[in-house]
Amino acid sequence: MSRERFVDVTAVTMSPEPGQGVEFGSCGSGDLRRQDPYPLQLELLRTDRRTYRRMERVAVDVRIKNISTNPVLFPSSPTPIARRDGPPSGYRHAGFDFVLLDPTRDKFATDLFVLYGAPAIARSLIPLEPGESVTLRLPAMLSGNGYQDARNPILYPAPGLRIATEMWLFAPGDERFRCRFGHSFNSLPIAIGPTIAAVPDPPDDGRPPVVRAIAPSPASSNRVVRIAGYRLGADHTDDVDVIFSNGSLSLKATIGNSSYESNNRSKGLQELFVTVPSDASVGQWNVTIRRRGVSSAPSPLVIEERQQTDRWLPDVWSGSPVVLEPSAEASSAAASIVDVVRVGPSDQIVVLHDGPDRAASFNIVEGDPLVLHFENATTGEIVVTLRARRRSIQLPSVRQDEYNVAVRLPEKLARGPWHVEVQTKATNERYQLPMTMVVYERPK
Repeated sequence: MSRERFVDVTAVTMSPEPGQGVEFGSCGSGDLRRQDPYPLQLELLRTDRRTYRRMERVAVDVRIKNISTNPVLFPSSPTPIARRDGPPSGYRHAGFDFVLLDPTRDKFATDLFVLYGAPAIARSLIPLEPGESVTLRLPAMLSGNGYQDARNPILYPAPGLRIATEMWLFAPGDERFRCRFGHSFNSLPIAIGPTIAAVPDPPDDGRPPVVRAIAPSPASSNRVVRIAGYRLGADHTDDVDVIFSNGSLSLKATIGNSSYESNNRSKGLQELFVTVPSDASVGQWNVTIRRRGVSSAPSPLVIEERQQTDRWLPDVWSGSPVVLEPSAEASSAAASIVDVVRVGPSDQIVVLHDGPDRAASFNIVEGDPLVLHFENATTGEIVVTLRARRRSIQLPSVRQDEYNVAVRLPEKLARGPWHVEVQTKATNERYQLPMTMVVYERPK
């Protein structure tokens, strides 16, 4: 009678370190033409939910069955095995490539998870006799990496999406697995739901960008200049075009670094560091900033012959500052103890600095992680307490480093607004985040 075993490896996820390789193995020309059945059958049994968000982790139950006539030793440890001087005797690893299937698109690889095993490592190998199986609960991250357009089903989900897995077993000396992939014979439905914005972008007032200064001036082609002004789109440079024009000729410049004042989109000083187009010839040019359908007035810039003394980017950064009206943020009162929070699995950033665009609240989903970033280094225990309607919940915290402390909201936290209080245990200092936290239900 066959035995059924279950192993949950979702609690520990580790990335390979140097010396902990996960190679596939070398292949000969005949290996890829083998017709004998793959020794292991892969079947997806279930996922822990039906609907997920970007950067969330899916727990997938995969049944591995030995359908060959010979025993198989299958690796089962999520902890990499160091093998800098060559693999230990009997070493093997199995890689699971999780893929998303869409009727209208090519299959999309979303994550790779590896299990390791060696006889010298206790409980890292599972013997599978012919007909025996083991069910593994494996993690797969919906990272959304790769294509950033409609070919990516995580960023652009559609109905009918399914998840499947492909597997390869690196087992030196076992010719049954050399250069071969196993595929799950089935797939499971999965839905990618919308990610709730932690803080919606403040409304755009529609006013055009204003350029106040360009430095250095004169400049030369293929050099970096600093453009300073207001509403330049420095916080979302993907929406910005910087155009150099001379008569009927228009050239689009490359935007590099940028800077802007937090929570002060309309009135805060912004800067763009832009490379002058290499085709910009000597003469006077006009520089225009285009952002979301509106443009700044043209600003003149003289282009001279490139000289050996032309300044490079470090000189632009360290040169004479562009002096404009005082920053609203710089003149604000006391700085926050916690200046930034990172919300949810996709680490949405919420800036807590005072400013006219700061929202009254930020959104989060029950069970999500929340990372508090302190403006100055802290030591000792940090206590994080949630308060609402005469209720209080103290959350276990994990210090990531001297600036960051992470907590995770309870899975069944009451929906609605909560205040977040932070206490430094050593000094008993208490601080309440200036924005209310609004909790939403997790997508089913």
